[in-house]
Amino acid sequence: MKSYIVKYFLLIFTMGFILSCSKKSVSIPADIIPVKQMEEVMADVHLAEAAKQVPDYNDTARHTISEYYAFILKSHHITKDQFEHSFTFYKSHPELMEEIYSEVINRLSEKQAKQGNH
Repeated sequence: MKSYIVKYFLLIFTMGFILSCSKKSVSIPADIIPVKQMEEVMADVHLAEAAKQVPDYNDTARHTISEYYAFILKSHHITKDQFEHSFTFYKSHPELMEEIYSEVINRLSEKQAKQGNH
């Protein structure tokens, strides 16, 4: 009888361990920018930041990084508050942030490869 109880508890423990190690699905609230759109926004943000690092003496407008950010957010039809709220959400879910940045890197690499071919 004791052998049966030990096997039963061992089975329960093993199942609990397996379930706790499985990948958990994160539910994204409705007020959060969807993953795909966030990937697009973040790729544009990184392009703007990179462009700002390269001095362009022919650029008489000399836009600030804040102006670039405002343009990006407007072009994606989102507000600064929506972006910041969503970014905070994704920072608190590293598995989603990793997914986003993996795609951002892919997008930027593709753009770089296309520029290299011209």
